[in-house]
Amino acid sequence: MVLNDPLVLILIYFILPLWLIEGFADWVYHRKSHIESTSGPKESVLHFLQFGEVGVALLAALKH
Repeated sequence: MVLNDPLVLILIYFILPLWLIEGFADWVYHRKSHIESTSGPKESVLHFLQFGEVGVALLAALKH
């Protein structure tokens, strides 16, 4: 990984922090809505799919 590559810099300093902020906001929202009593397996599957989506993008960036 070359730290002066613009794509790596965008991933490290924009995409990754944005993803972490969104994840924290999602956690706050679910905590406020009491997800343990309002959601079911569909919500868990959605989160696994989202995690996989980001994982594929991160692996592709690392292979770059």
